[in-house]
Amino acid sequence: MSYKPPKPPLRIDSVPRYAQVYWCDFSISNVLPEFDDVHPVIVIRSGQKLANPHIVVPMTTVDHTGDHYAYALPVNPNPKRHETTSWVLCNHIYTVASERLFPLRDRFDNRIYPKVGDEDMHQVGRLVRLALRRIIEASLPRPPDDD
Repeated sequence: MSYKPPKPPLRIDSVPRYAQVYWCDFSISNVLPEFDDVHPVIVIRSGQKLANPHIVVPMTTVDHTGDHYAYALPVNPNPKRHETTSWVLCNHIYTVASERLFPLRDRFDNRIYPKVGDEDMHQVGRLVRLALRRIIEASLPRPPDDD
């Protein structure tokens, strides 16, 4: 018999949309070395319903200079951290339940749902594709040598 922890409460009222930024609680039932703690994420594919999972990439303020799969956003979408560079980790692709997500807050503590711009999403998408291609190609058997 395996233990299944109770589902956390839903903290959002509407379906997350492409390019929106949310907080994501990765620490709910995770197992290290999986991503841990609460981090902002960008939705790269909406589940279209709150009951469906969403595909996200996490963000961090830890410097990732030199990481080929990290993208430094020109503007941090977190209004409480505008002065800090936010890096999108495009090779950390997660499928998450709506219950892991909750909105950012502005300086007046109002819920906000910032959206990353089209050009930035283009760069994020490009790096996600590169990361996925590397993962898939590394998993495929090598073709036979031509004799």
